Amino acid sequence: MLQSPLSPHDLTAQLTTFKSYVALIADPTPGIVEKKLKAAQELSENFESVVQSPQYPQFLCDALKVFLKILDDGEPQFIAEQNMQQLRKLMLEIIHRIPSNEHLKKYVQQILSLMFKLLKIENEENVIVCLRIIIELHKQYRPQYNEE
Repeated sequence: MLQSPLSPHDLTAQLTTFKSYVALIADPTPGIVEKKLKAAQELSENFESVVQSPQYPQFLCDALKVFLKILDDGEPQFIAEQNMQQLRKLMLEIIHRIPSNEHLKKYVQQILSLMFKLLKIENEENVIVCLRIIIELHKQYRPQYNEE
């Protein structure tokens, strides 16, 4: 049986939940990496419904700020089973899944700069995702070349 589409009220409530997940991921409290990972997994599983939301542009702005900051400031992990490594990889995969549209265009240079930086320091698994992001953004937006 097909699910009925979410009503606007349900969609708003769901987006509020997703925003709380982003806030949890941004929380600097030590020792909650497992909770952050679960929040990122929920976001990843429901990402398509987030993208279809009218509040998506604001959500994208908030989420990218958090994801890019954590990826930039955090230390690369080299043990695949560690929660922090799984969180970093999941954030990269979510960035890769962001639709290439006008909403993403203003973040392209910022994302590309970070991806080129991560290529030098990240583990193999994450570098592969970074390369996919770089290739996709170059295909879609043809950004100007710079020293990177």
